Amino acid sequence: MATGQKKAIVRLADDRLLWGYLPSQGFVASGQVTLMLVEGKAESVDLMEVQSIAFVRDFNLNDKSEPERLGRRQFQGRPRSPGLWVRLHLPGNDLLEGMTEFDVTMMNSLLEDGGLMLTPPDGRSNTLRLFLPRHRIVSIEVLGWITTTAKPSAPKRSVAEDQPVLFER
Repeated sequence: MATGQKKAIVRLADDRLLWGYLPSQGFVASGQVTLMLVEGKAESVDLMEVQSIAFVRDFNLNDKSEPERLGRRQFQGRPRSPGLWVRLHLPGNDLLEGMTEFDVTMMNSLLEDGGLMLTPPDGRSNTLRLFLPRHRIVSIEVLGWITTTAKPSAPKRSVAEDQPVLFER
């Protein structure tokens, strides 16, 4: 396995599952996703056949229905991690919320990879990151932009200002 290859589960449009390894970004080339299967073979899949790609902690090869174990599909409250909080409307009135970067990484994902990379709401689930192709996204609703909560620092005073004058010369 090459450096940078992550465990991934590819769910195809016909609900077939492929388990293998993909780089964390830049895995789409000429409309194809080339997955290094667990068996050691490379398999190319047309991006139009891909329903989702889940980058996971464990493969869960025995679970043939939902090895991604996504968990919650919406945040219970306001997310804590910084980024763009979005709600995706998927075919079949399916909703999915997640966090995405609001920078060049997001644009590269949409333009070069042909989809959107999300961090799902349940941080303890098996799915660490989720890639959804553009053709699977009906609409995107931006719910908020979460920033770090750094407090503004007070201007520092010099030590001389804090000490009273005890003796005059």
